Amino acid sequence: MQEIRYLLQIENKKIMENIKNMELTAVFEPAEEGGFVGYILEIEGVNTQGDTLAETKENLKEALELLLLVRRELFKAKSNQIVEKMRLVA
Repeated sequence: MQEIRYLLQIENKKIMENIKNMELTAVFEPAEEGGFVGYILEIEGVNTQGDTLAETKENLKEALELLLLVRRELFKAKSNQIVEKMRLVA
């Protein structure tokens, strides 16, 4: 289990290096039960909650990392697809 966690940490660092210059919109709202909920406007499925705004921000970063990691792991390119990494520059 420790080996899997270590590999996930390495992969998360690679993912964050790849997206560190990308700008996304984080939305935070007070939760009815207290604390905050947060989500990334541009990417469906990246959402979280926390007791404080700071905790919610940190949780949202983790949610984004995990979503990208899972999508990369689950993706299997078909033989007729061209797959490239691209950099978004404004």
